[in-house]
Amino acid sequence: MKTIVFDGLTLFLNRRAGTHHIKLRLNKNGDPVVTFPFFCSEKRAIEFVKKHREWIHIQQKNIPSPQKFHKGVTFELFGHPVTIKCSDKHCVTHIEDNVLIVSGKTDFVHRRVRDFIKKNALLYFNQKAHDFADRIGCKINTVRLKDTSSRWGSCSSTGNLNFSWRLALAPVYVSDYIIAHEVAHLKQLNHGPDFWKTVALFETDQASAEIWLRKNGHTLHTWIG
Repeated sequence: MKTIVFDGLTLFLNRRAGTHHIKLRLNKNGDPVVTFPFFCSEKRAIEFVKKHREWIHIQQKNIPSPQKFHKGVTFELFGHPVTIKCSDKHCVTHIEDNVLIVSGKTDFVHRRVRDFIKKNALLYFNQKAHDFADRIGCKINTVRLKDTSSRWGSCSSTGNLNFSWRLALAPVYVSDYIIAHEVAHLKQLNHGPDFWKTVALFETDQASAEIWLRKNGHTLHTWIG
């Protein structure tokens, strides 16, 4: 990914295979990232950004402040609201009746909640990915969590699947679609017609998931890793 500065903006240029349209988004720092096809020139991509300067400024003003998990905070875990409660008694972080119980000093609450989310995210992503892979007769090498801001998931040619742990904070149909998308790459390392046919086999709600991520994806990145 190439970085340039123009008109006071730090712009990230991301030329990507399999992309057919110019796409613009803001990263977690509020900097614009433009993704464009190989056949598109950098000049054209930059012009696209210039035409959307007003949108960029509006979005930058609306970027939420970074968030930490702490006592009393309510958030969604796989689509279910949970509220953090601190306990004086030593116990393993766990959920009881939509309450996430965390013990220890308040300084450690954020880390313990984040670790609990990551642990459960890896369990879910791993199980769902293997279930999907079995359906299409493919094998997974490893499933890992990443703290990324540019991609929700990825698949390597060696069968390694990576997912953003923050997907656990989205509705389950969102994470299921991203998992299906990356598992489909085990069979097709491209975004051609056969790839999308493979994705369709998993019967996830692609349209709703993509709409949700466009509207709310940036809020997931406000949670500090």
